[in-house]
Amino acid sequence: MKNFSIRIIKAGGKLPFYLGICVVIFFSNDLLAQNTNLKITQVYYTGGSDASAAYDGDFVELCNNSDSDVSLNSEYHLSLGPNGWFISLTGTIKARGFYLVRYKVNPQWSDSHSHGGDPIPTPDITDERDISRYFYVILYHNPTFTPIDGVNIGDSGYNESYVGQFFLNNQAPLADTSQLAIQRKRVNGAWQDTGSSASDFELGTPFPRSSSYVASPTISGAATAAAFTTTYGTASAEQSFNISGSNLTENLVATAPTGFEVSADGTTYGTTATFTQAGGSASGTLRIRLKANAAVASNYHSQNIVLSSTGATSVNITTAASGNAVTARALAITANNDFKIFGQTKSYGSGSTAFTSSGLQNGETIGSVTITANGGTAANDNATTYILTPSLATGGTFSAGNYSITYNTGTLTVNKADQTITFGPLPEKVVGDAAFNLSASGGGSGNAVTFASSDSSVATISGASVTMVGKGTTTITASQAGNSNWNAATNVTQTLTVKSRFAAWGGTETMTPALVGLYGIGAASNSTAMAAKPTSSVVSGNLTLTAIVRTNDPKLKVEGETSADLIAWATNAVTSTNTTDQTGVDTGHARKTFSVPQSSDSKKFLRLKATLSP
Repeated sequence: MKNFSIRIIKAGGKLPFYLGICVVIFFSNDLLAQNTNLKITQVYYTGGSDASAAYDGDFVELCNNSDSDVSLNSEYHLSLGPNGWFISLTGTIKARGFYLVRYKVNPQWSDSHSHGGDPIPTPDITDERDISRYFYVILYHNPTFTPIDGVNIGDSGYNESYVGQFFLNNQAPLADTSQLAIQRKRVNGAWQDTGSSASDFELGTPFPRSSSYVASPTISGAATAAAFTTTYGTASAEQSFNISGSNLTENLVATAPTGFEVSADGTTYGTTATFTQAGGSASGTLRIRLKANAAVASNYHSQNIVLSSTGATSVNITTAASGNAVTARALAITANNDFKIFGQTKSYGSGSTAFTSSGLQNGETIGSVTITANGGTAANDNATTYILTPSLATGGTFSAGNYSITYNTGTLTVNKADQTITFGPLPEKVVGDAAFNLSASGGGSGNAVTFASSDSSVATISGASVTMVGKGTTTITASQAGNSNWNAATNVTQTLTVKSRFAAWGGTETMTPALVGLYGIGAASNSTAMAAKPTSSVVSGNLTLTAIVRTNDPKLKVEGETSADLIAWATNAVTSTNTTDQTGVDTGHARKTFSVPQSSDSKKFLRLKATLSP
């Protein structure tokens, strides 16, 4: 069941010509809530009432706020005033299009006016009533005459009579001049509809539009931003702006200038941000910021973020005329430490990649730097440390102008060189042999190679001269000291073997020609006795030495000598006798046996000594 209520009100306000009582029927709120997309968007009255009027008649403008055409088919009615007068609407309102109803074609009232103003565009339908004589405009729909939109244009006294009445509550601002119209507000590209005439309408310059009107796309949101500041590598703080577009045929697009980026959702940033239009309208919050890779040296003053859409005049959000800035990011470049050996060479210069960096942004890279050394590159530069200084970073993907670069030094260390000793094997020696000199070559320090004997009872060394002291083996060590540029050489050792020249008690050493020679003692050089080797033996506790000696030269004296230490020699207690066997002995020679008793000595040595008197 459809509910309704009856109210009896007294005529007043704008109706001084009414007498008596009138009855107005209003449908209750459950019916009034049945809205459609048809909206009353503009009401103009007092048109033509005076010479300064904007238009020569009154009008009501409707809008189809949907994406589909609406056929009126005399099912929609526009009513003025409390007496229920209405006009049935015919034709079609196109999607997002307008419909114009003209009033006051011919004044019916006795008022005397000097009609003026511009002609109203050809309307879609006409009516002769004067809107200024009524208190509201209501759009109804058949078959129940359900009100689907309306606006209260009555005065305050009349409005108070209708406290509590649906969307006609609170009168719209009164047009107190023939230059203004009551117009529905647009918020973010959409018609405002809160159900309150006072909230939904405002005064503005009349602009009648009929079904033949082709609306031009428009964009709103022009503004000037505050200054943007950041440090290279970090996006600046964002600034937000409300933007909108109406009567659009394409999306609303914001395009950022160089160095800036925009976002429609506050999350995804790029060169452009798109606000999708629906039903010709688009709106939202545009966020703008300097990009993380915005260059330091660029100009960001008075730059335009352009709002555009096909067919619409572009609108700009302009950055501040001053104060926009990108500060250089701190970047540290450090030369790598390096080393070389004394005697080697090093070269440095441009194109070096021997460095590390800290502070690069946006995944950037440095191609190379120039490295300069304050020494140490020449072969003869002393073994110490030198400074490596980087400079002139270039190449890669970075731009030096976006950074405040600090160059940190590295160290070139010149290490001491190694030395090598060449020291060959030593020949065997015999006690009593003449001293001999050792020979070895060393490294580049120039220091002498020194020698040492591990057993001084076998051999002693003075400088490079070796003296054989006694039978045995000793290790001869060759060494070379280092200096500030050379390490000490690794020691090289050789073994020296020293043998005895004489037989010892016990006969543990075999006489050989190498030890005693082949010469007959005191024999002439052409003597056949040269082939007769001396022989040694131990007989009855005596050490004997048998040898062929010369006997025909009175000046020649051959005698035996003994020693306990091979150092001090004596002739006492040595006897000599001719042997029985003189076979093979040349004339003037004799084979003799020299002997000496061991006595109480633990060891004795026996030798033959030939002396020639003057």
